[in-house]
Amino acid sequence: MSTFYSILYAQLNAATHERLTIGMVMVSEETGLAIADYSRRKLKIVTELNGAAASRNLKWALTGFLKAQQQLTAERDDLALFKEESFHRSVFTERYLKYLSSYQNNLLIVDPPRRISLPATEELFNKLYARNVDATGRWKAERVRQERRFAEIKSREDIRDHFRIDVTIDRDVAPKIRIPVRVDLAGQNDLLTVAKFVDTDRPTRFTNQDAHAFNSLLIDTPEAKHWLVSSEPNKITQPEHHYAWKNLYEAFKGYYLDLSEVEEIEQYAEAHHVEPLAASSEE
Repeated sequence: MSTFYSILYAQLNAATHERLTIGMVMVSEETGLAIADYSRRKLKIVTELNGAAASRNLKWALTGFLKAQQQLTAERDDLALFKEESFHRSVFTERYLKYLSSYQNNLLIVDPPRRISLPATEELFNKLYARNVDATGRWKAERVRQERRFAEIKSREDIRDHFRIDVTIDRDVAPKIRIPVRVDLAGQNDLLTVAKFVDTDRPTRFTNQDAHAFNSLLIDTPEAKHWLVSSEPNKITQPEHHYAWKNLYEAFKGYYLDLSEVEEIEQYAEAHHVEPLAASSEE
């Protein structure tokens, strides 16, 4: 396999060679895939030990890898733009990472690349990241991506044509409900149609609260159409979050969709002439 990875270290004390693992880069020469990330939690430790100025400079160096990854990924996704030389000009070649590893007195230290006989994937990156960089995993970065994804879905014209966004379902909407429940999408035709987005990368108590509230709404409005939209956390790097998600998934009796399948809601709304729900008294 043409896969290699490098561990990134924060220099804590050049005189004593103290350092802290803070990030990782993984590359596939075969596909041009590059994955990079760093631990925000450990960056805070660097701030506490070495001060804000050192932390800012370190963050600047780390985000340079992330920006280079984003640029390379954009070119890979657009076949008209991506050329083999794009990869070889990037910071992700084995030769360049070896070059960076020769500088051992910098604030950011790059470990010499290590080759592995496995294909480069997000799943493999997450496993190695949890083992070598931060045992709590890439929680914060994943959460940002989910939040942005939820916001993007709500901004779609096809969604706004059929649903009211961020609505409280109260007794003005459904007289038999016991408690008001906040939903992300609410529409109506012959039936009340609602969707709840659950960010399973948040602390598990929020997942449990969302699950309890939405299940309560499902019980009180059995004639309605209920969609629960979420994303399965990584079982290895986020075991507690995965356990909470699994309980939510198994207990929910409505229609569950992964984030990647949310187009089904748009298709249903179009086919069944769903219209945005009128505002409730709780808004």
